[in-house]
This record gives sequence, C-alpha cells and structure tokens, in this order.
Amino acid sequence: MRSVWFKTLVTLLAVSLVGILLDRLLVRDGFNRADLVIASNVITGLFASLLVYRVSSRQQQQQESEQARLVMVMEANHHIRNALQSISLMAQMNADEKQMEMIRESIRRVDWVLREVIPKLPANQSPPE
Repeated sequence: MRSVWFKTLVTLLAVSLVGILLDRLLVRDGFNRADLVIASNVITGLFASLLVYRVSSRQQQQQESEQARLVMVMEANHHIRNALQSISLMAQMNADEKQMEMIRESIRRVDWVLREVIPKLPANQSPPE
C-alpha cells in the first residue's frame, strides 16, 4: 500500500510541476490570461493522461501475464493428474505392496505440489526443476 501512495504522490508532484513550469513559460512568452489558462490546462492534461495510460497499460500486461500463468498451471495440473492416474493403475496391476505404497506416497506428494505450492508461486517464479 505504501508503494501506491508513493506513486500517487510522485504523480501529483510531476503533474503539478509540469503545470507550474508551463505557466511560467507561457507567461514569459506573453500569452494573455485566457490563452495561458487554456494552453496550460491542455498540456497538463495531456501529461497526466500519458501517465495514466502508462500505468494502465502496465497493469493490463501484468493481468494478462497472470491469466496466462493460471491457464498454464491448470493445463499442467490436468495433464499431470491424468499421468498419475495411469501410473497408479499400471502399478496396481504389476507392483507388490511395498512398491504400491511408494507409488501412492509419490502421487500424494505430486498432488500436494499441484494443490498447494504451484498456485502460490509468484508470477515471475517458476517451479524448481
């Protein structure tokens, strides 16, 4: 939350500074009062809108990246669970009880990773090899 307030304060200062500098520049160039106010407001508005555009586009890119990551996790989850089901069925046909318990424990660990670990990873971190 501190970061949001900091960015808000920086934006306020930047837009205000641009407005003040434009006012001084336009007064120095001899604009009349009405033209000065209009030109200053239009240019300050353009500057502020560019800042908003930049922030909004960055946020949209982050949301799209997160959505793509979630789709990838869901697809991986689906394929891994299908593979585990096949492994479990094959093991039941060919394994003794000790091997079956090792396979069940491995399946439980993979299932735990799919449910608990992968969905909680930050967007820029991939699971360990």
